[in-house]
Amino acid sequence: MNVKSKYLLVLTSERMDRTVRAKLEVCYPDAEGKLCNPTWTGYGSAADLARDAFDSLVIRAQCEPKADDDLGWHGWRMEFYKPYSVDLKRAESMCNVLRSLTRKLAKMEPGRGSATSFTEYAARVAEVLGGWPHVMFARKVDAARDLNGSGYQFGNVESLRYWLEDAAKERVS
Repeated sequence: MNVKSKYLLVLTSERMDRTVRAKLEVCYPDAEGKLCNPTWTGYGSAADLARDAFDSLVIRAQCEPKADDDLGWHGWRMEFYKPYSVDLKRAESMCNVLRSLTRKLAKMEPGRGSATSFTEYAARVAEVLGGWPHVMFARKVDAARDLNGSGYQFGNVESLRYWLEDAAKERVS
C-alpha cells in the first residue's frame, strides 16, 4: 500500500433506527503502510506528541430520511469523542488541537465561503491536517472490496462523497 498522506480520515457509519451516523477518525500510516490510530501517552519526541494529540479526534455528522436527492447530512462537527483518560496536559493538548484546526479552517472561509456539505467540511479538515492532494480518506471494507490486502479502501473527496451516499441510502432500506 502506498499512502502518501501524513494523516487520513477513516470513515465508519452506523444505523440507529432511521438515523445514520458517520464518523471520520484521524489515522496515520506507519513505516510499513499500516493504518494506526494516534494514542496519547504524554511522552515522546515533539513529533510523537504532535501526532498523538489527534487521539480521539473525530468529525461526526448524522443523516435522517429525506427526499432521495437530499442526503440530509447535518450537524457536522469536529470534536474529541470519548477520550480514554484526560489529565491537564492532555486537556491543554486537546484545546490546542481544536484551536489550531479551527483557526486554519476559518482562514479558508474568506476565499471559499462556509462549507455547504459534510463532504466539503471533511475535505477541508483533511486539507489542514496535511492530507491534500493525495489520498485523504479510507474506509474499512470486507474481503470482496479489499483490493490491496490492507482491509481498507482508500480514496479522495469524490470517494468519500460516494461512500456517504451509500451510507445515507442504508437509512431508507
